[in-house]
Amino acid sequence: EAALLATRAYALDPYYGGERPDRARALYEQALVLERSAGLLVRLAQLCLADGDNERAVALLAELDVATSPDAAARALQGVLLAESGHRDQATSALAEALRARGRDTLVDWALRRTELERETIRTAEPSQDAPHLQLSVTLDETKIVGQARWQYTHHDTTPLAQLHFLLLPNLGADRNPALSHLATAHGFWTDCEPRRTDVAGVYDAQGSPLAWHYEAAPAVQQLYSLERGILVVDLPTSLMPSTSIEVVIDFVTSVPHRRGDEGRFNGDITWRFGWFPVPRYRDETGWSDKAVLTSFTHHTRVAAPTGYRVLIGADRSEQAGTVTVARSPVAVRSIPLVASRRLQCLARTIDGIAVSLCYYRDAALLDTSEGEAREKLTQLERIVRHHQARYGPYRLSSLVVTESPTTYLSMAADGLVLLGDLFFLHDRTWIAWGIYRPIGEVVLAHELGHEWWGVGRAVDFDTDNWISEGLAELAAREYAQERFGERGEDSLHANFFVRWVLANLAGTALPKNSLYETVLPSYRDHVRFGVDDLLSAPRRDIGHREEEQYLLYEKGYLAVRAMNALLGPAATGDLWRVLAHEDLSRPLTPEA
Repeated sequence: EAALLATRAYALDPYYGGERPDRARALYEQALVLERSAGLLVRLAQLCLADGDNERAVALLAELDVATSPDAAARALQGVLLAESGHRDQATSALAEALRARGRDTLVDWALRRTELERETIRTAEPSQDAPHLQLSVTLDETKIVGQARWQYTHHDTTPLAQLHFLLLPNLGADRNPALSHLATAHGFWTDCEPRRTDVAGVYDAQGSPLAWHYEAAPAVQQLYSLERGILVVDLPTSLMPSTSIEVVIDFVTSVPHRRGDEGRFNGDITWRFGWFPVPRYRDETGWSDKAVLTSFTHHTRVAAPTGYRVLIGADRSEQAGTVTVARSPVAVRSIPLVASRRLQCLARTIDGIAVSLCYYRDAALLDTSEGEAREKLTQLERIVRHHQARYGPYRLSSLVVTESPTTYLSMAADGLVLLGDLFFLHDRTWIAWGIYRPIGEVVLAHELGHEWWGVGRAVDFDTDNWISEGLAELAAREYAQERFGERGEDSLHANFFVRWVLANLAGTALPKNSLYETVLPSYRDHVRFGVDDLLSAPRRDIGHREEEQYLLYEKGYLAVRAMNALLGPAATGDLWRVLAHEDLSRPLTPEA
């Protein structure tokens, strides 16, 4: 009889898609008279909370031994009660337990939204305490970064571990590509091809005793040259047993080549996003993996720079005092992006509790519009952050840096930092043609910020599945563009947006198509027609038409995730993206997931 009453209640319960919460509550009360089950107590308690009857909810939850109950739903509801009684820290802990145990199901999602503790709960629920921890201390000048990386590594496998592997990513650029001409290898450098490399000076244990180490070739994932010193292998004095930890200290020097953009120095500025220090190699259930996945870690970083430098570090928190900058990330990240400059100026604003810095170069032109454009970028950023958080859940970190890049148009992202090409800051072009470039910069900023959820926030295998990162970031940007600019938002990706917008709004004139139909879909059709449409999820070395890689990542990848939206519906994919963006950030997002 109790089961029959519960079944009738389920049909009316909004949690299960019903529309009569009052009748469902009455049926649950009748069923509880017959059977005091944990499931009935939890369902009735949630309905009581929704009705504002907290006293009844407290009484129901008191019947559950929430400390030992296998049903973590009780912890979620207890979190709601704690939040509404003003105990936010305790509420966050309870919600985090429920999130870890149940994932982001309907009940947990309801509790997070009701308490407005989504960001705090996700940060608490992350298994950051299990991630490797780095204490990094470096000194930099214009040509090199000299540092010491002190890694605390915990072994999570079930078998003993005799060695630790660390990636030395700069060494993939230590040698010229022998298949290219001297002129081709010099492309992008200021004068000639300069090596970027990391040299290891020594490896020690926590007490300072030297450890045996050697270089090993990196797997031939993205290239066939300059692989010999891609991995640092450290021999442990005794095998590391499961669930135990070891501290390894690595002294290193990374050279900074003279080139524009990432992983280089230009006009005295240094920009480097990923792997300028030794990073633990990714490890999965098979052992040390050849996948192009970056290991997540927490860190405490200290950077000493020459006098007059402003040092920007993407991290949970970063502070500069004189020549020393200290950054911390108790939340697991995959990079410590670094920008050091004598010329950058910065504006600051708090957006939904996130400390945002917007940094830019001042013009030497007669009419300097750089600060005005930077303030406009802050306003754009405020709209974008709120859009992305509403769509994909909270931004993971407490701070965000968006800085003008020393490149013309190339824009990039890493943990807590976005590089925006100087084309999108306009400078003295602004007063000549205000509307022509501005929308593109705003949408590109939306794309790069999307990577804080996809590719940077939630990892992917950059060899086989980078289309997931770029496709979802492009989806975020285009959805933002349509929300911002209306049904013709896709046109904001065109350089002649201003002209198209004017023509589309003139009386009697309408452009019937936008960039989705004029660019992306025809591109896909042509690639299929001419036999150059490759698989999305495939190793880069297996792509038959390498020059078409950009099409696969940004166009076909976007069409794939856009198709998911159409097949599942906006409501379903809205919940799906929020779950995928925040579940087990230590593991890569795969097509199967």
